[in-house]
Amino acid sequence: MRNVLLLGVHSEVGIELYESLKETYKLYAFSTFDQDNVRLDIEYLKVDLFDLDAVIEGVKGMDTIIFFDDPIMRLSRLTQGKMSDIMKLVADSIGRAATANNVEQIIYVRDEIGGYNLGEILGAHGTPVAITKTDIKRQGKGLGYRTHPRKEYRSASRSIMPEGWTISDVAKYYFEWLSNIIFDVVSVEFKEDFVYVYIAQVSSPAFKLKLNRDIDHEGIVIYDVVSGFLINDSKYKTPRFEFRALKNRNDFIYAIHDLEPSIPWGLFSITHAPVQALINRVYRVEMIISGKLERRGNKPNN
Repeated sequence: MRNVLLLGVHSEVGIELYESLKETYKLYAFSTFDQDNVRLDIEYLKVDLFDLDAVIEGVKGMDTIIFFDDPIMRLSRLTQGKMSDIMKLVADSIGRAATANNVEQIIYVRDEIGGYNLGEILGAHGTPVAITKTDIKRQGKGLGYRTHPRKEYRSASRSIMPEGWTISDVAKYYFEWLSNIIFDVVSVEFKEDFVYVYIAQVSSPAFKLKLNRDIDHEGIVIYDVVSGFLINDSKYKTPRFEFRALKNRNDFIYAIHDLEPSIPWGLFSITHAPVQALINRVYRVEMIISGKLERRGNKPNN
């Protein structure tokens, strides 16, 4: 019996796919470590869709992947960003994992949000992708603030890669730009692989980040948040800033994952989260301007 990974099984269309496939194929689906699973005749794999190495491990042994709906909807904590951007991040991980595990085919059940672009991202790393012809209609295209009992924050945004820049340039420039754009409020200090982000006149860093040199995936740069007065130590995840180039495209995704704030959740939701959303939008515009003007002189200092 062939193995099929069904992403989006909890949606209406996903249930229809499940019913039509369950007698012929061995079905799998992803779920989180704290998620209760629906009683279906399907094997659930505890996988964090935003951890690429975990996705690669979860895809092992699959013959086919069916990609539908946004698998992140049941996995959200407090999540900011356009649904289409977060789906592109997930699609890139699925495409990378499929190629790493020699999956025979990805079937993309196209919807009105992802369109053909999502199919291109799924297949960019080499796995053949079959795309359905009819868009599935869905309501709502923004995530806004989605909440979850675990008090963690995630955001993701997409922007243009300036001509001549690498993803490492983009990551370094983000922190340099952050210090300049919020002058006298945020300051950033670089020490070898570490980045220290200070707020106002507080002597200890709000975030201490370290470049993760163990990451061995093309087009991905990750800074782990190792400490800081704005975060709590997590027993489950390492909070991190991720910068990811989308293969064969001129854009990239920048994201914050699994950030558990030290300040009260309600206060965080109405203070830091909206500010971060604004920072993401302004940074996106900055990258677009840099790309149009080809301002290579704006590249970060090495």
